[in-house]
Amino acid sequence: MYRLFVFVFLVFPLGTVTVAQTVNHHENADNLFTVGNTYLVYNSGAKLLKKAEVDSRVVTELQILDTFIILERTSLFVGEGSMKGVFLKGKTSDGKKGYISSKNLSLGYLKLKSGSTLVYQTRQHVEDYLLHFKLSTLPGEILDLGAFNASSLMSLTLYNHRGLPHIDHIIEIDNFDSTCNTSKKTQYLSFNESKNELFIFGHLNKYCPDLHIEKLERLIFPDEDEGIKNTIIYESRKIVLIDKEYQVYETIGYMRKYEWAAGSTYHTIRQNNW
Repeated sequence: MYRLFVFVFLVFPLGTVTVAQTVNHHENADNLFTVGNTYLVYNSGAKLLKKAEVDSRVVTELQILDTFIILERTSLFVGEGSMKGVFLKGKTSDGKKGYISSKNLSLGYLKLKSGSTLVYQTRQHVEDYLLHFKLSTLPGEILDLGAFNASSLMSLTLYNHRGLPHIDHIIEIDNFDSTCNTSKKTQYLSFNESKNELFIFGHLNKYCPDLHIEKLERLIFPDEDEGIKNTIIYESRKIVLIDKEYQVYETIGYMRKYEWAAGSTYHTIRQNNW
């Protein structure tokens, strides 16, 4: 188990549990913002500018979770390093118009069962991308939950499951992975709302380096018919590349992995074919 700001190589897909919300993306960062769509502000104090210039007059300052409708995309860059984005023209909920950096808008959000909102952005880190989470709690406090490796984010899903002690949500992150000619990797995070803790749990769907692919079939939680107390069951099948030229794969086995959840810790207790 790792805590905040742990950078990992990821892995993740959909199971048969109830999904509260799934946010889908197909490419990184600034290209994800669509004209006409409404986004949540990611950084408190974000400046809405009269023109697409860093020294332009400030129309107003926005706060995290304020809404912003994009009216026009520009090709003008703003910021440096991990905070480099593009200017986006749009308007606030009260009709104020102007330009804002794309790095001040959340790529997406997930509503938690408590009513809190989890927002996220990507930040470039060397040649990779990090998925960065912030949580707005009900009293209005904003908590920074850290950054996790998120190469080419494809989708983020929140499971409002039952039956796991001290774990309120499981967050699933799908990523496109250009290495080894694979299409997707998946990682799971557990979230404890009362402690505001986000932990990495399991790197599933393994693709490298020998071209054996472990493909997730489904997750089974304790509250389901086949569930086991305090345990997440991970069902997958292993397939192997038998014709590289035509990309032909063959299933060579099935697997069940049992993850026991006790408080904030996870332990693999058994692994077998089924």
